[in-house]
Amino acid sequence: ALKAYGLMLRQENGAAQDAAREALDMARASPDAVHRAAAHHLAAQVFAFTGGLDAGAALLEAAYDSKPGIAPIYVVADPGFAVPLAKTPAYLALVARAEADMLRARGG
Repeated sequence: ALKAYGLMLRQENGAAQDAAREALDMARASPDAVHRAAAHHLAAQVFAFTGGLDAGAALLEAAYDSKPGIAPIYVVADPGFAVPLAKTPAYLALVARAEADMLRARGG
């Protein structure tokens, strides 16, 4: 996933997405659930910043729904998602769900 992230930073979008897919394939084979969630998290950012908005939102949702998953605050406030996915309907629906989860966790 780090290779994909590096390629994304160099604006090699196609190569970054390919590397993210490769990282996800490797993570799926891992017995470590944290490794799988981290791979989805990084791949989601790579896709989001390289124009794969729907894929980015879907991967973020997978990372959020996994056990263990990423915390709702990352979905809502991480600029790595909030900026590129701001107008993506699937992301906005996930944000609403994450905000409701945070409110419920606070007892509200």
